[in-house]
Amino acid sequence: MKYPVTPHIFNDGEQSSRISFRQMPDDYSPQMTIQQGEELTMGFDGDKQPTEIQALLVDYEADITETYQIKKIDDSKFEIAQPGIKTLEVIATFPGNEHISYTMLIDVKDNGESNY
Repeated sequence: MKYPVTPHIFNDGEQSSRISFRQMPDDYSPQMTIQQGEELTMGFDGDKQPTEIQALLVDYEADITETYQIKKIDDSKFEIAQPGIKTLEVIATFPGNEHISYTMLIDVKDNGESNY
């Protein structure tokens, strides 16, 4: 199943620009639910493909923003381990030193929880 991520920040190698604001759990429902330990594969439409992809989970709702690394399986596949409602941040590096940060609100269910 495919889930679109929203471009959040664009960096042309010299300057960063905010494209949109990330969605927060108080105002939006998660766009995707995934089980802890499942893998996500990142894909990009169009001719311009990233040379590198990084991903992490961020809990902006914590008293102090918490960031969780996501285990990288290969160039475009990641294993999600940290349960809870988090912001998935995908940072793609493109030729010409361009970076685009994409975000999506996701709910990572603990292995003991049901998806329903």
